[in-house]
Amino acid sequence: MILLILISYFLLLVSANENESSNDLQSRVPPPLTLSNFDNTLLKGFHMVEFYSPYCHHCQNLFPTWVEFYESNPESSGYAIHQVDCVVSGDLCDREGIRYFPMIRFYGPNSKLLASMTSSSRTIDTLNEFANEQLLIWNEEGDSKFNEDDFVGLQNSMIDNSELRKVLSGDLEVPKLISFWPTSNDQLNDSNFQNKYNAHAIFKNSENLYNFRNIWNFVIRNLHKFGEEHKLEFHYVNCKSNAALCGSLGFSELLNSNLKNLTPRIVLYLPKSNGNSLFLKPSLIKNRKFNHIVKFITNWTYRNLINSELQDLKINDIKNFIGATTKLKDKNDISDIPNYSKVAFIQVNDPNTQVLEDDIILDHLLQPVADLDSEVYLFKSTDKDGALKLLQDQERNLIDYIKIDEQSLQDKISEKLFISRTRSTFPMFIALKSSSLYTPVYQSFTSKEIRDTKKVLSFIRSNYLPMINHLSDDNKYQVFPKRMSPLNSKTEKILVSITDFQPKQFFEVEFYMSKVYHKFQYLRNMKIFQKIDKQRNEKHEEVNRMKLNDATSDDIIDKLREKITESYISTDNNLFPVYLDLDTLSKVASSLNWNKLDIQKYKVGDSILISRFTGQYWDQDLRGRQLNIENIDETVNLLKDILKNKNSGKSITRQSILLTIFQVWILLLVIAACLHYYKRFQIKRAQQNEKMKGLGILGLSADSKFD
Repeated sequence: MILLILISYFLLLVSANENESSNDLQSRVPPPLTLSNFDNTLLKGFHMVEFYSPYCHHCQNLFPTWVEFYESNPESSGYAIHQVDCVVSGDLCDREGIRYFPMIRFYGPNSKLLASMTSSSRTIDTLNEFANEQLLIWNEEGDSKFNEDDFVGLQNSMIDNSELRKVLSGDLEVPKLISFWPTSNDQLNDSNFQNKYNAHAIFKNSENLYNFRNIWNFVIRNLHKFGEEHKLEFHYVNCKSNAALCGSLGFSELLNSNLKNLTPRIVLYLPKSNGNSLFLKPSLIKNRKFNHIVKFITNWTYRNLINSELQDLKINDIKNFIGATTKLKDKNDISDIPNYSKVAFIQVNDPNTQVLEDDIILDHLLQPVADLDSEVYLFKSTDKDGALKLLQDQERNLIDYIKIDEQSLQDKISEKLFISRTRSTFPMFIALKSSSLYTPVYQSFTSKEIRDTKKVLSFIRSNYLPMINHLSDDNKYQVFPKRMSPLNSKTEKILVSITDFQPKQFFEVEFYMSKVYHKFQYLRNMKIFQKIDKQRNEKHEEVNRMKLNDATSDDIIDKLREKITESYISTDNNLFPVYLDLDTLSKVASSLNWNKLDIQKYKVGDSILISRFTGQYWDQDLRGRQLNIENIDETVNLLKDILKNKNSGKSITRQSILLTIFQVWILLLVIAACLHYYKRFQIKRAQQNEKMKGLGILGLSADSKFD
């Protein structure tokens, strides 16, 4: 009895200490937000918010880390840190669509949901990385809010000529990220690289170089873990002191004496076994905002370090890394914003038949993949069974997700369609996309086809965009290119959905885009399959006729070798869903010259279907109603109608008066020239007729005689 009393007393003492400890921690963070003050608190600026339940074991474990995260981030960090107790404020958590605890989100002004933290690792480092990454994406004033003293001591040093020659020859053990500057060693060196704006003659007179110095510092800071783990080194080169080397690299513009408007170049140097060097194309960061340049260079370096390793990975590991899936959530189960940005191109091989020559093409793909303006990864895998299972699981769940009518008929066709679009010899390439059930397959039936760099690159460039994209002023020319490449098709479409980033509304937008994309992609593939099946049957019928007519075996073989022209990886009728903030619609429309679009009539939840290259748009369904996220089937029916060439849409761009006058003037000149030459022709013909009067058929007079 005494023992039980002592145990009970001990447990009460432990419980009291835990409560005291919890109360002590709670006193170190602000009170949780409620429905009454949430929107007002999040009216301006950026905010990191944890939604929790005091009864949640994971929330209790996270709490000490959250307190430390709060105390280590002052107001100057660029974002505020809050909590919401979902037991006390269940009404607020229901409004925000909270489905599990703890849920960590990043909000912008006016309570706009910008991102969800989906990583299962919740440490000080991962919390900071998530928040800082979101700041880079969304904060338009990030270039003016930093302390230059924070960058003193960064792992960045000038590299001399002899060391640079070793790097160029591939004689290095650790990858090096090197920036090349239009300066000399006297102008820029380790003693003055981090000098403040007014204390550096070069930076003071060339603001472009000062801005790039700050960009370079942020990139190094973002990648500091690679440096600390000795997986990456950071250096810079002064081209004026290494003129011959910079000239041989194609950086001759950096030798110009006028430093204004010059941008340093960046190269990632790799050990010889990893491919040697990858160049960052200047056009990839041109005309971007400061934060977006930092984010792009950071991600560019990170993904190319991963790509260069070309390790043999399991399909499931790749799937988890990029956020691919074999099953999508229903509308009412969505509570996170997935990261749609990642796309992985995987060379899948059979471990029993692979040869060393199969991997050669991967080295040739590294630089072209590095040149893509998207988060594209390159992997190889001998997990053949894992790849086939992934494709089968995706296809099976896709049918269930899109809920096609006449299911019994579709099941039979779906199996044939799946075999038709995935059948291939090994190795083969697949394009795995974040949060998508559709994985394009590059089909090859000979070793020559799979080793054809040009054809494989065409497959990659046709499929490198994510399934869903955020349309903004920064990436508008990625979504709507100024020029159409030979790989593109005039029939490509962009489905623009308008959102205000309020959680439940945005989840509805997300569901709508995903549902329309998958449903239309399946119907598009069905139409391609029917064309392929028809062409194949026609070819076999022709072969049978040839056999009946005793055609030669060579002619029959030639006929059988004729390729089917239809292809599942064609860009014809490709659909790219994007979401657009209502507040930025006007700016994006103006910059893309959508001057015939009545912007004022659109509201949150509306959609606009826009031709990617031909300047046509559709904003009404077949019944004449505004396209809206509530009407998935009506949007799909419109796309089917366009697929049959029955609906040409409206023009989204009105020509300028000057261009119209110029075109009319050219037309008048052409008409005048035609009239002029026609008149000359008539005169010449009349003269010829006059000259021939009274002459015979040979042009001789009646009394003329032959010699």
